[in-house]
Amino acid sequence: MDVRKSRSHQLARSMGGMASSSLVSAVRSITGQAVKCRTCFDLGEVEAAQITVAQPRWVGQDYAKSNPRIAIVMLNPGSGAFRSDSANAKMLDLLHELSENGGSLRAIFAHQASDMPNWEEGRFTTFYLDGLNLHLRKVTFENIAWCAAKGIKYPKTMLQRCFTPAHVTTPQSH
Repeated sequence: MDVRKSRSHQLARSMGGMASSSLVSAVRSITGQAVKCRTCFDLGEVEAAQITVAQPRWVGQDYAKSNPRIAIVMLNPGSGAFRSDSANAKMLDLLHELSENGGSLRAIFAHQASDMPNWEEGRFTTFYLDGLNLHLRKVTFENIAWCAAKGIKYPKTMLQRCFTPAHVTTPQSH
């Protein structure tokens, strides 16, 4: 079995359950709102990549109880411009299901876990998991911008807009 495929199966198995129910509720609430936002695209500030809606990022099932908690904060999701498989189409379907039909955040995270070894042609897991010796179950990967854009273009207004109260509310602010 190819190393990437083996790693993919290992990551998917590690996904089992997610973190505490309050963390799941908070992530689900924010994600449900984010996948409906199209403001930056509608204003013409950026052009959508293959996945045309906001993407939640990985929260390991043991993250909430990890000590220390490790959060890797990146700029944006990759555009997927050089991918020729069906992983981006599957992710987009899962995100639409979440937005429209109350789909499963767990299914999104499971898909991410199984696809992560393919991100950046394997360099993502090689660097973060193998190189930094991070454990997928205990870490979260987050992005400042939740939407992938063609040409790696992220204007300041886009990055500011992602974090305004009109666009994101947490369960505590309801």
